[in-house]
Amino acid sequence: MKITSTLLTQIVTLGLFLFNCQNLKAQCTCDFDEVIDLPRNEITNKFIPDDFTSMKYVKMNFHFMMKSDSTLNFTPFDDGNGNCEFTAYDYSEILINYANSMLSQNGSMNLPPNNSTLVLNRKYRLKLEGIYFHYDDNAYAFYEYPEILDPTEITHYSVNANTEINVFFVYKDDERLSDDEKGILGGDKLTLKDCILHVPAGANIIVKQGGRLVVDGATITNRCGLMWSGIEVWGNSAAHQYPDASGHYAQGYVELKNGAVIENAECALTLWHPNHYNTTGGIVHAENATFRADRNIAGVYGYAVRCGEYVQNGKIVVTK
Repeated sequence: MKITSTLLTQIVTLGLFLFNCQNLKAQCTCDFDEVIDLPRNEITNKFIPDDFTSMKYVKMNFHFMMKSDSTLNFTPFDDGNGNCEFTAYDYSEILINYANSMLSQNGSMNLPPNNSTLVLNRKYRLKLEGIYFHYDDNAYAFYEYPEILDPTEITHYSVNANTEINVFFVYKDDERLSDDEKGILGGDKLTLKDCILHVPAGANIIVKQGGRLVVDGATITNRCGLMWSGIEVWGNSAAHQYPDASGHYAQGYVELKNGAVIENAECALTLWHPNHYNTTGGIVHAENATFRADRNIAGVYGYAVRCGEYVQNGKIVVTK
């Protein structure tokens, strides 16, 4: 999951249907012991649905493919972005209901103009048989990635492939960002004011050198009670922590104020890029802020001067 300077551009492109063509072919192939030569009008009449035609149902299975850390797709617990009020089950129900709604409506043909072609009632609907979740680092993506879902894996995860259609939802992003391109970049500023930002489980927020994040009365959390990684504030070990004449800092800078809350984070604030020893010196100013249900409040690696780091009137709430 990537979090760019908007923090909200978390690209989880869902709904891409990948059908097992081999299995579909098998479902559509019929073997006949004998061929019956019927007049064309008699054959046509046998396939026109009417009031006596029973409704047929096409059985469907939905498969949500994601990484082993439960990211990059809808999950059983949330929408993949930390909102536990909309899950994979809700998304699946909407898709099936919409498809059946469209199948129940059939309009006249546009061409040729003023045609008299019969408008028939479609006597089939979709029926969702099962919803499945697969945590596979080798089969969660689509397009040009090494982690592409291939036909072998489709066959492996399919359920009742000879009689039911299996649909796979995977991650697709034509422009995946490298680590160097993620986060709030130098010169960028993002202010979260009086709002709630839901962060997916396992995801983090990165404030790079020169970038600035202001949390003004806002809450950053995972509302499903799952743990997200926290905020990384990257610094420059060779630079100081004072602003320049324009008020800009060489370090990453986070300001928490007016009742800001950081909640359900593995480490609320990490003031460097872990294991990159030239990135120490990230700055945090926290005043009237609350750290709630965070496993760790701050992670700091050695830096000669920390004049820019302080917490005032802060509150730490520990819950079991």
